[in-house]
Amino acid sequence: MKTLKYLLLTSVVATTLVACIGDAENEQYGFEVYQPYDEVLGYNESYHYANQTTDTLSFLAYNNWTLSARSTDASWVTIGDGNTTSGKGPAYWTLNVTFEKNNTGASREAYFRLKDQTKPNEAYAEFAFCQTATRIDGSLGSAPLVKKITGDDGSTIAISYDDTDRPTSISMKKDEFTRDIAFTYDRPSSSSYDRAVATTNAYTFAYGDTTYTMLPMTAEGYYMASPKTGVNISTYLPYLFSGLTSTESASLTKTVKGETFNSTATAQAAYQGYSYQDSYLTVDFETAFAFFDECGPVYNRQQVFVNKKHTFGVDNLIEADSIIFDHRLPNGKTQSTNYRLTFGSNDNRATSIDANQLIFGIEQCNPYALLGFFRLARFSNIITEAAYGNKSISIKTELNSDKSINTLTVSNNGTVVKYSFAY
Repeated sequence: MKTLKYLLLTSVVATTLVACIGDAENEQYGFEVYQPYDEVLGYNESYHYANQTTDTLSFLAYNNWTLSARSTDASWVTIGDGNTTSGKGPAYWTLNVTFEKNNTGASREAYFRLKDQTKPNEAYAEFAFCQTATRIDGSLGSAPLVKKITGDDGSTIAISYDDTDRPTSISMKKDEFTRDIAFTYDRPSSSSYDRAVATTNAYTFAYGDTTYTMLPMTAEGYYMASPKTGVNISTYLPYLFSGLTSTESASLTKTVKGETFNSTATAQAAYQGYSYQDSYLTVDFETAFAFFDECGPVYNRQQVFVNKKHTFGVDNLIEADSIIFDHRLPNGKTQSTNYRLTFGSNDNRATSIDANQLIFGIEQCNPYALLGFFRLARFSNIITEAAYGNKSISIKTELNSDKSINTLTVSNNGTVVKYSFAY
């Protein structure tokens, strides 16, 4: 007696897709698809940021097969050499997959179908590749890369990137303030996470008549390179540094009026801390995220309060009610200001950097947050006012035709700084 077993798909489902007919001799049909695979949902699909361009298709085919796209527009995905539409079986196949960067400003999916040529209507498998609208740093895939920011107060910020739009260096300068950081990326053989290494090549700042110089500093942070489905952004942390700690001591040299009189060991740390009022995926009431940038005796901390209901998905919009900015000075004193925030309609994701970080000035700007390493610190729209007491900081932006920032002007208690952006 003959028996027929097969699995039909109307959407992307499980990895094992096998059909078989048995008589005197068993004959097998169908596929087992191993990659792409989403371990959270159990579907044959993979998720990527807008600036990620590679993946793998691997499957076991029991017979000769054909491959076709099911989506209206799957042209942004290339499987194999681009002309791979069929193959022989039984065999295990591994094909390279490449994507175009997602510059559409919206998330997208491309669905494909493998068909067993022996029983194409019954034995088939479907899989999908998905790209988010945003890069790993929270900017839109269509956002131009900021190469230089020039303030009319004499400040400059220069940024370089690799071919996947990740920052490779940042150089911040104003008067006696200098901060240069280089970034490299890899995946250690002993880790399932990607790693970013930050090396501070120069860090000098002045306070009163004292100049501080801190060198060298190297720090590393581990992160998940791809977004995850079905989980909160705050759990899977789709920003680069989930924790950044010093791997070697640094020398803090204190110079007063040109004379060096002490040197102490110190370290660098930049990291995110949490203070939750609930533990659900959707935040229903007050939540705080704290972002630290510590260098020896000095630190800047941003404590962000979210009082509105937010679901922190990869492409979801984020808006805060207020932010507490703490700054510890070299003499150990701490300045703390609570700002009530007002946002405009200009999209902070349409420019590669987090422009809101400039409102405190370059010397107190967190370079990691500026580059989008702490994604939860990146509000979706640009702040127009940060009020404290009976005073306020006002921010005005002029946009280019692609909605990226042309100029950003910060007015704070009579001091006005205009920043010009170059791409």
